[in-house]
Amino acid sequence: MSSAVGQPRWVERLRSLPQLVESLQPRLRHGQRVAPAYLIAEQYYCEEQVELELVRGEVATPEMDEGKWIHEVVLAMKPAKLEELVTRIISGERYGCSLPLLAEVEGVPVAGVPDLLVFEGGKPVEVIELKTAEKIPSSPWINNKVQALIYGLLLDLMGFDCSSLKLSVCYVRRGWELLPLLGLALAPKGAWKELEEEYPNDLRVFTFSYNRSEAESMVRWALSYWRGEREPIPTRKPEKCARCAYRDACPYIVSRDLSLTDHF
Repeated sequence: MSSAVGQPRWVERLRSLPQLVESLQPRLRHGQRVAPAYLIAEQYYCEEQVELELVRGEVATPEMDEGKWIHEVVLAMKPAKLEELVTRIISGERYGCSLPLLAEVEGVPVAGVPDLLVFEGGKPVEVIELKTAEKIPSSPWINNKVQALIYGLLLDLMGFDCSSLKLSVCYVRRGWELLPLLGLALAPKGAWKELEEEYPNDLRVFTFSYNRSEAESMVRWALSYWRGEREPIPTRKPEKCARCAYRDACPYIVSRDLSLTDHF
């Protein structure tokens, strides 16, 4: 769909983002103006952990610091002005970048910044999320998959053509000595499949097609929390509690209501 001046609708949406952000009111849970995509995804890990982060603030952990460092090393990108991004995308060339996304989903402003977006033919063809793990999983964890789905949905709602969009969750083992190679592999013209085959215990990329109805369904459950329609649902998995940075403050660690339905 194009705007009245003949440009794709997403161009207008990108240009108006600063004004849109400025106009948002703190009407969500705990006075939040937007529901961040990464926190919506973490609701599928443990909603009580999300609640405690909103109330107490983010708690730095060695794993978090390492993850941020890896993102900076692997996905280091040169800053680009908005008009340069628009020109590169419209040109149809294969182009990788990261940019903020914001759209309203069922009355709730949802925002996020994907690790990497790949455009080709004037439309997004891949969302890539980079995750670190002690051990490479055999399938993508649901919270990571949800995060990728949310970015697809935001692109869709902003007017991008998502008909060919693929979503990829890339897991890299913490401490992997060949980490710098990953940046080259995930570049728009890179070949991460070859690297994945060579180092199966250190790297794996799961790719699936974007499905709007699936994305909307996953987000719909989460947004009732942000609108204050229900209280957070804690996980019932002890292994998650053992790793939680908020375990000393969580009321569900010692006294757990086993009648709760675990959504995750």
